[in-house]
Amino acid sequence: MIKMVCSDLDGTLLQYGKKLIEGEIFDEIRALHDRGILFCPASGRQYTSLRKLFAPVADDCIYLCENGAVVYRGGKVLSLIHISEPTRLALIS
Repeated sequence: MIKMVCSDLDGTLLQYGKKLIEGEIFDEIRALHDRGILFCPASGRQYTSLRKLFAPVADDCIYLCENGAVVYRGGKVLSLIHISEPTRLALIS
């Protein structure tokens, strides 16, 4: 049984430099939701940006944001990956 469908945005749902999601995609997300299947946009973008992009179905989605570092559902953080202080310092030096 399928429980979730995840999709990248740029180059997948947003092809050829488009900036807005097409209406038919929202219909498909609603159909998934009606069948009890979660839809998850996966992106390097931040949560607020993704929520605006998926506004018509925003509450029906789970969001994989910031290249997988944060996962949101219902406006709450489900998962957050922290980078340790030594790793952060090594990255910027």
